[in-house]
Amino acid sequence: MTRLAIAVVCGAIFAAPATAQVYKWTDDEGRVHYSDTPPGDVEATLLPIESADTDLEATLREQVARERELELREQTDADAAEDAEAEAAHRAAVERACVQARERVAMLESARRISRVDADGNRRSYNEEQRAAALAEARQQVTEWCR
Repeated sequence: MTRLAIAVVCGAIFAAPATAQVYKWTDDEGRVHYSDTPPGDVEATLLPIESADTDLEATLREQVARERELELREQTDADAAEDAEAEAAHRAAVERACVQARERVAMLESARRISRVDADGNRRSYNEEQRAAALAEARQQVTEWCR
């Protein structure tokens, strides 16, 4: 964008003025001529031509606005792609949590004996109350993660 802005500004600085003088005259044979310099020996008429001045500042503003719009569109596209990636990662994590919760429910429902290792490294078996509490918690996780 910076190079384009510099090019437009340089073009504005070095552009020739858009005003021009046009002379019209008829020669001895009746042919009409036009020129930017009057003939020395024939009477010529200066034509009232108004050149269309270009507003270089407006052109520059328009170009900068187009560049900004393009950058904004590119950033929006990048943000959308990033959001889609984050959403996909979130869905995958939720799916994993759901699968794990269902596996835990299945294990708690089907196993004869459930045990865990305590902080001291000793294996402790669940009593029926602990098993029921663990199963209720696992079912709650299924409800939470498997929607």
